Amino acid sequence: MMDAKAVAILLLKGVGQVMFQGNAITGAFFLLGIFYNSWLMGLAAVLGVCASTAAAHLLHFREKDIANGLYGFNGTLVGIAIAYFFGLGLIAVAAIVLGAMLSSLVMNFMLARKWPPFTFPFVISAWILFVALGIAGQAKLAANPPAQASAIDPASVLGAGIGQVMFQQNVVTGTLFLIGIFVASRISAGYALLGAAVGALVGIGLGAQMAFINAGLFSYNAVLCGIALGGSKLKSLSFAIAAGALSSLILYAMMVQSALPALTAPFVFATWIVLVVKAGIRQ
Repeated sequence: MMDAKAVAILLLKGVGQVMFQGNAITGAFFLLGIFYNSWLMGLAAVLGVCASTAAAHLLHFREKDIANGLYGFNGTLVGIAIAYFFGLGLIAVAAIVLGAMLSSLVMNFMLARKWPPFTFPFVISAWILFVALGIAGQAKLAANPPAQASAIDPASVLGAGIGQVMFQQNVVTGTLFLIGIFVASRISAGYALLGAAVGALVGIGLGAQMAFINAGLFSYNAVLCGIALGGSKLKSLSFAIAAGALSSLILYAMMVQSALPALTAPFVFATWIVLVVKAGIRQ
């Protein structure tokens, strides 16, 4: 039986793994940033990480993976996403619990086959919930549009770009996220900033609305690409930049064609593609 401190550390590691940092202090900074911007989404994040981690325990998934927070981060994202789009009513709370548990099942399925899951368990679980909640007439998938802008705002691009990984369009929140990443890995923090910049540049190149670029919507997937693929070698830099740019292109296509929110799917698809290319180069 784990004591309260051990449980808290485990859950915070799960939150930290949203940006692939199995560090409880990182997770604490992430939660602080979310609560700073929205206490509702903060509560939803806590509910999500608790539900997905509990499900992994009850289903006796690999203890080492649970201890590293690998069954916490997708549930965290499910919770925040549901609260962001649908609020935090009774049905939304039930959806968070069910979606977080589903994300753990998908995570275990992928880990057992040694497939790199990244945030795909979150994406597929959230999409299923969005369709179900939409059919149930709960709410439309709509969020407040970003404020209009005519010029690039570097602070907003970097801060909101990192914050948007967890649906937080807030520079202070993004800064807290960056500090949390830095605590665990300076290299990851650097790649997070690089990813945010790469995504914004691609958005500018595509002629996207400046408001969307400043809101970090073209950056957050590239931020995750940078953290996931970044390293100290030059090849890692090139792969991270390539994946980040590709993720922004995929995001743009999904914004035009998809009826469902892209979430972090562009990051997942772009990273899988780059990993396949990377493996081919090695051969």
